[in-house]
Order: sequence, then C-alpha cells, then structure tokens
Amino acid sequence: MEGPVGGPAKRPAHRLVEAVVAGYGRLESLEIDPRLLRCGTGAIADHVIEAVRAAQDDELRQRQELLGGDIDQAATHRQLEAVAAEAWRGLDGMIGDLDALTRRFDQR
Repeated sequence: MEGPVGGPAKRPAHRLVEAVVAGYGRLESLEIDPRLLRCGTGAIADHVIEAVRAAQDDELRQRQELLGGDIDQAATHRQLEAVAAEAWRGLDGMIGDLDALTRRFDQR
C-alpha cells in the first residue's frame, strides 16, 4: 500500500510485515503479523528489512516526483556543505564582533 505523494509510504512484505516511513525514510511504524513469529528471528529480520527498504524506496520515489525528477544527492550534499560553511563563517564573525564589543565595554 502506498501513501500519497509527500505523505507516509507503506509497503507490506508478503503481508506479514508492514513498514511506514515518513520524510527521508524515517521509520514511523512497523507491524509484524504474529504468524511470522513461528518462522524464527532470521526470517523475521529478512521480512523487516524487505518491508523497510521497500517503504524507503517508495518514499524516495514520491519525493523525487514531488521535486520534479531525480535528486542528485552528491550535488545536494555539496550545496549543503557550502551553506553550512558559510553559516559557520557568519557565526564566527558575529562572535568576533560580540567579543570586540565586550572588550570595549570592559575597558570603560
């Protein structure tokens, strides 16, 4: 089952496990059919991984559709790093200005 574009994405794995993820693949809920408990931990883990990955793939596809196409994650990462570096430079400048003002007040 699939959520609306921009909404939570759901995906059952053989209808025994259902994972729901929200923005950027954050796991919101996980439901495991009690019948699966008889299969052992290895089988449960396999079904959980399958359901979560499928739900994450659906969420990514929905996000890409919403944004109008494929997301260049490397380019986005570089842009975010540049913005973060600029923000730190600005913050560093503000701290320097505050330090200078504090020293001027202390000298009076």
